[in-house]
Amino acid sequence: MHSFKKIAAVFALMAVVLTARGDWAYTYSGLAFDVDTSHSGYSACTTLYVDATGDPGSLNATYTMYGTLACGGPNPGYYAVDGSAYFSGNTFNFTVDVGVASKLSCVNMSASTFSGGTCTMYTGASSSPAFVFLL
Repeated sequence: MHSFKKIAAVFALMAVVLTARGDWAYTYSGLAFDVDTSHSGYSACTTLYVDATGDPGSLNATYTMYGTLACGGPNPGYYAVDGSAYFSGNTFNFTVDVGVASKLSCVNMSASTFSGGTCTMYTGASSSPAFVFLL
């Protein structure tokens, strides 16, 4: 019983220290971005649905992004996506893997509107511009 009290005290102290430092994660869920690209195999994809988890109290906050890219056309379905995002000054930047072979990267998007900037869809050495904005 005595060691249980010590362990409980250590966990309580860790919780206080971590809370004071701001080391906590927050998830922004249900984010939806309009996607428009002519990239081969993705021209019928229209919406990126993601959740982003990170520590908004950190000055160097990196968010983990995960979700799906919804596609219509003759073969409708979803591609799994996962990657990371970060804020830099007044810009928002992210890169997500799309399926197993492609990547969507957006840099210098407005941090207040989550639009603008430069977005590119990649598959191997092939790349195409993409237009992405928060719905």
